[in-house]
Amino acid sequence: MPVSANKSLQSGFSLIEMVIGITVFAIALTVVTGVVSPQISKSVTPIYQVRATELAQSMFNEILGKFYDDNSDRNGGRVRCDEDVNGDGQIRKQDDERACSLILGPENGENGRENFDDIDDFNGYYEDEVLQNSLGLDLEIDGKELYEGFAVAVSVSYDSDMNGVPNHLETPQQEATGNIKFIQITVTMPDGEDMTFSSYKHNY
Repeated sequence: MPVSANKSLQSGFSLIEMVIGITVFAIALTVVTGVVSPQISKSVTPIYQVRATELAQSMFNEILGKFYDDNSDRNGGRVRCDEDVNGDGQIRKQDDERACSLILGPENGENGRENFDDIDDFNGYYEDEVLQNSLGLDLEIDGKELYEGFAVAVSVSYDSDMNGVPNHLETPQQEATGNIKFIQITVTMPDGEDMTFSSYKHNY
């Protein structure tokens, strides 16, 4: 009696099918990566924005705590710069009157943030290395710089009508000094984006 042998048929992928499958998978992976990658970079943006806001606020706290002007009286603010005490329309030293500073920035000998005593000393201040608080202490958490990769720039100008345009840039140009100073702080985040904050300080 003849014996019949059953041959098992084996099925699999051909080389062409494998190449097509790999190609499709690569295309799909590229599409997914292209969609996910921007979301990853955007997810850190709110963290940068919060830190930039905190940094600007800490700078404002320090700046607004200073005297209005180097020429203002330090003894309780009895004599303000640009104040016409006797009402004669002139600011004269012999009447114990003082003009506000025409040049905004640190005075002689104030060659460091720790020596700034009035708000316009911060005009032109820029820091992008080790950011410190008003006590001169490094801003760190667990030994790591809190604002690593951040930079801060400060400008101070007179803005008598509080429209965000410095007096010297107004058309027509306004008086060189005034009783309101415009403080602008620009924080550059690690991703290169800038956030700008502003505030005013009145002469009192």
